[in-house]
Amino acid sequence: MRTLEDETIKQSEFSPAVVDNNEVLLRTYSSPADIDDNSRFLDSSMSISDLRSRGLSCHRENYVNFNIMRDNAVNRSMRTTERRGQEQSAAFAKIKCIQVRSLTDEYRERQLIVLDTALEKDNSHCSLFTLGERTDRELRKIRNQLFDLFYEYQLLS
Repeated sequence: MRTLEDETIKQSEFSPAVVDNNEVLLRTYSSPADIDDNSRFLDSSMSISDLRSRGLSCHRENYVNFNIMRDNAVNRSMRTTERRGQEQSAAFAKIKCIQVRSLTDEYRERQLIVLDTALEKDNSHCSLFTLGERTDRELRKIRNQLFDLFYEYQLLS
């Protein structure tokens, strides 16, 4: 089980540092598969099972190599295009780390932590994880709160 203390300890040997509250995080998407006609994210674009177990994958803007991020996002969009038979564009949206860490439940308990999960070929990688056990209903609520916080949706391809 992950704890708040995990945010204070480097989680990956490839990480430049723990994730700071002031950092901007980026999450890639495929459009229109993940985004509706009103530029709102679809529920399917953020899995509650990822929130529960493996974490939501993001990138730290200060460390990201946009070429790598774009190439990965374009490859993902191409796979989605093949699967859905509809052309996709790669996109990303931003969220401030402090906003993620400020999300609380009705008991004023933090809901998410942000960990530096850097990869050998991508030291900007980080992940959002839920704290404690959460029901599907609670996870959907957290997901909707995150959707409301993401901003500056931009196309990469």
